[in-house]
Amino acid sequence: AFTGNFDGNGYEIRNFRFDSSAQDEAVGMFGAIGLYYDTSTVIKNIKLVNVSVSAGNTFIGTGALVGSMDNGTVSNCSVHGGTVAGQYSSIGGLAGRGSSQATLVDCSANCTVTGVRECGGMVGANSMTVSRCSSAGSVALTERSGGGLAGQNSGTIEQSYSTAAVLCSGADEIGGLVGRNLATISNCYARGAVSGWSDVGGLAGLCWNAAVVNCYSTGAVSATVSTYKGGLIGRITGTENTCSVSFWDTQTSGLATSSGGTGRETAQMKDINTFLGAGWDFIDETANGSLDIWYMPAGGYPNLWWASGVKYGGGTGASGDPYLIYTAAHLAQIGSEAEDWNKHFKLMADINMGSYPGGLVLIGTYQTPFSGTFNGQGYAIRQFNYTSTQKNYAGIFEYVDGAAARIENLTVADSTFSAGANGTGMIVGMLQNGTVHNCRTVNCAVSGNFYVGGIAGRSYGVISSCSSKNGTVYGSSQLVGGIVGRNDGTVTNCYSRCAITAAYSYAGGITGDNRVTISNCYSTGTV
Repeated sequence: AFTGNFDGNGYEIRNFRFDSSAQDEAVGMFGAIGLYYDTSTVIKNIKLVNVSVSAGNTFIGTGALVGSMDNGTVSNCSVHGGTVAGQYSSIGGLAGRGSSQATLVDCSANCTVTGVRECGGMVGANSMTVSRCSSAGSVALTERSGGGLAGQNSGTIEQSYSTAAVLCSGADEIGGLVGRNLATISNCYARGAVSGWSDVGGLAGLCWNAAVVNCYSTGAVSATVSTYKGGLIGRITGTENTCSVSFWDTQTSGLATSSGGTGRETAQMKDINTFLGAGWDFIDETANGSLDIWYMPAGGYPNLWWASGVKYGGGTGASGDPYLIYTAAHLAQIGSEAEDWNKHFKLMADINMGSYPGGLVLIGTYQTPFSGTFNGQGYAIRQFNYTSTQKNYAGIFEYVDGAAARIENLTVADSTFSAGANGTGMIVGMLQNGTVHNCRTVNCAVSGNFYVGGIAGRSYGVISSCSSKNGTVYGSSQLVGGIVGRNDGTVTNCYSRCAITAAYSYAGGITGDNRVTISNCYSTGTV
């Protein structure tokens, strides 16, 4: 198995051809990847164009990119045109089979998939976590378990969709998204037409002790055996099933009934109130959550926000068109998008991170520092509560390094930041180069080992017109300051009204250790 890292860097690989009649082997550009006990395998940023993959009588897995994923992550990879065919099972447009230790994220496939069993437009037999993926094209098979995205699912499929047609007149368990669902599908949709012999549904053909949550389908559904077909789900069996707040279009599907879900006419399916009333989380509303999963295009069905082509809350990240940050989800997303850490951002509203259910990801690292700009526009980030025992250089912005890097006009309030190691600041852990201007912390508790500051842990850059007040700054060792733990740059026009404590030595109202310049600054807090 391949156990390394491969970065396609966004380049295209055209006309990949593989024709194998061998049995019991994994077939794909990467045959098998990952080891059960090792999560380090990564394949990313690859585009396959016009593929032709044909496999023999194998059940191990056949896919254009990967035959079998035992572990590791495949991200931001895609298949554009061509065919993937097998003579038996586990056949997918991008991956044949994936185990529960593997992850497939931000991938797409648009091709023709054919086989006998467990065939899907993206993955044939899925036990992985599949997130933010999409499929188009067509799927055809002769026996059972065919889906627009996955033939069989025993893992987690979330925030994904398919427009693929799944037309298999003699096969069972046929679904617009998944043929046989044995686990969880959430926040997904399918729009392709489906047909089969029995157990045919617009979203899922068969659900067996499975969950379908916040999903919908619109595709036409037809089945030879009329007993087991449904607008959303063909058949539900087993003793532990959930189908909640999910819908299908009764007009476009041609069906008024389903084994699960709620049928609505087309006009209702294109009305956001149908989904808001069911608790779906949309962009620009917070009553149903702040993850911003869905958005409603004018005159259309709900779309997944990640697939809208709009990143964050808008903008392109250019200096004249910065990314717009409206919500907690937008702010958290910056930490997960390292490729954007040289871009420009603008805060558009006060944000409360205390109600955000996702994890907090700090922005910038030593290897890939934040070198862009962030303009808070006077808005506040509240309840950014973070705890780590081993994190060196930690702050909302972990590591900042760039001559033009700039964080300005930002307030952080009512927050607790405890990193437990060295170089901790509420706003910046390490300011290697750049400027922090007109920023303030209010009622915040910051703690670490040494190099601990109310604004920044350690700075070689410029900190100007900043303040920290009504809070505490604590270091379990030394070098603790109300503005910066250790200053190797310039601090000007700043003040602190916080209680400063160093367990051993070197505590100061502005800085615990100054090596260069401090001017026009004062402190009134206890030290």
